[in-house]
Amino acid sequence: MAAILTLVPNLLRIRVEPSDNTYYMEFYDSGSATWKVIEQYSMETQKSDIDYVISKDTPAVILEDTASGGVERRLASKGGSARVLDDTGADVMDLESHASRHASGGADPIPDGGIATSQLADGAVTEVKIADGAVATAKIADGAVTEAKVADGAITRAKTNILGYQIVKTASPTPGTGGSYGDAVDITPATNKTIVPLFIKTTTGGTYATGETVTIRITVTFSDGTTASITKDHTATGDIWLSGSEIASLMKDGVYITKISVDSTSDQSSTSVTTDVTVYGIEI
Repeated sequence: MAAILTLVPNLLRIRVEPSDNTYYMEFYDSGSATWKVIEQYSMETQKSDIDYVISKDTPAVILEDTASGGVERRLASKGGSARVLDDTGADVMDLESHASRHASGGADPIPDGGIATSQLADGAVTEVKIADGAVATAKIADGAVTEAKVADGAITRAKTNILGYQIVKTASPTPGTGGSYGDAVDITPATNKTIVPLFIKTTTGGTYATGETVTIRITVTFSDGTTASITKDHTATGDIWLSGSEIASLMKDGVYITKISVDSTSDQSSTSVTTDVTVYGIEI
């Protein structure tokens, strides 16, 4: 059964389909009274399944430089080739013929060593432009890649995927006794990420004393520093799943979850019961 996270009521939502391991970003089209998919993401392949198509005479992406002295340029398909156009639609450069001119064996090939580091824009050399094995250890100067050249947090999971990951994370706090909660165990997202819980399960194991009740508490901390909590009482070993309304009580408008904390307690002076909370969700 699909799980739906509403971002803006009657306007924008995320729909997760467990059957095909895909989630969809959907926009509500009031004209047709239907939800339209604007982004489709496979959690198995970690790729978007949407192709963006511009279909018209001389389709173009317009780059309007608003900086002082900036000019408009258009990346377009014109006359059967990729071109750069100016703001009137006139040619600035035929990219396809120009590229072949400077290729190896072309009329004006770039000589070995002809492109210096200072001539490469930041981010210009990407993984797809480097052949497998082309950058060997011998081609990297000792100490060339230093900590100072890598910004804090620059290499993050956000740069290794498009939208997010499925997560299944379990916290196993040791119960306190006599009604006092033991130490909390936190479930935290990666840097610059948040957790969207879709399902939450509380579990107890071990051995119960006669008449013993064990309480598991789940507390979420939001980005504004506020919190929300819910408790589940267990009197026997097994699982208890939170309902949709209970999970909804752990959400708040306009913020995101920074961590999920779990602690537990027994009403007895000692206990042999174990406690676990498992969160099934999306880290985005």
